Amino acid sequence: MFRASEISLDFYGLVSLFVRAPKNAIDFLRTEWGEFENATDRENPDIAVYWKGDGRDDTGSSSSGKKRWAVGWYKGCFWRATLRDEALTRRIEYSSMPRSNFLFKDSCIEPIVLSALESKGLGSLHASSLSIDGQAWIFCGGPRSGKTILALLGVRFGHILLSDDVVVLGNEHVHPYPVPPRVYLHNYRDRELFEELISREVSPDFVRNVMLSFATLGRVRIPTRLRSTSNFSTRLAVTDKIPLGGLFLLRTDRPEPAVRSSSDRISVAREISRNFPAHGGSVLDRLGIREAYRDDHTSALEAQLGALLKDRPVFEVSTTRKMSMGDWTSVFGTVAELAGER
Repeated sequence: MFRASEISLDFYGLVSLFVRAPKNAIDFLRTEWGEFENATDRENPDIAVYWKGDGRDDTGSSSSGKKRWAVGWYKGCFWRATLRDEALTRRIEYSSMPRSNFLFKDSCIEPIVLSALESKGLGSLHASSLSIDGQAWIFCGGPRSGKTILALLGVRFGHILLSDDVVVLGNEHVHPYPVPPRVYLHNYRDRELFEELISREVSPDFVRNVMLSFATLGRVRIPTRLRSTSNFSTRLAVTDKIPLGGLFLLRTDRPEPAVRSSSDRISVAREISRNFPAHGGSVLDRLGIREAYRDDHTSALEAQLGALLKDRPVFEVSTTRKMSMGDWTSVFGTVAELAGER
């Protein structure tokens, strides 16, 4: 039997979420999504997530709604769930789920929330974003391209961090998504970069996570959150929204660092629309949540991005695998100069 706890959250007044799970999982969710916490909609949330770890059916749900069963596998963690759509609430009951709080949030809850937000008109990208001179600038790119590094450099130089890893946007604006920034060992192999940028902000968990990564030959990589909420706070309410200034697309394995304007907005929109947040995508597929719009998801996001970028600047940032702190600082200086000119 586990000690249960609860949390209610409201995302931008569009999607409400209720979660009942072990206390340590709820405490973790509060540190990730604390600024969305709202206790006013516990009775009929849009999404209700329960962990039935003790085998009891204490969700309080009615018998209405057809129940479906699903199982999946994500990053080495097995999960089992049932889903029931009722009149006002989608209820998801996990009887088995990842032991990691990171994976519980990333793979079992966040994709469902982002899917619900998408149905309300807010898309999501796998990206970071900064507010520079009152405009939101998005940093897109593949894994290990430097999105978080540029975002953290922006904070260091006095700009406002809007989000790291997930960018929420809609109606030509970016919405703050205040989740603590995360770092991985492989992003900070340069000693100077590590010491100058994040060494004072990482928690003791960093050492443990590094040892786990080495012990599993890199097959298990758990991120480390930066602990200083004062340094990395958005300083904006989640109800605020920042007009989109433009976008920087990061490309790796280039001969040398550079920043240049891109005129092919169609190709850029197509490329980054296929790089949307995929945490636990199998959860959506197996629960059937994504079935209704699955075939249209990428094309719809591509169309939205194409419209957004039509009259906004797009730049390509070339990076290399082995960039020093000086290299990254120089690149960000160019980024900030270009953004400030708009």
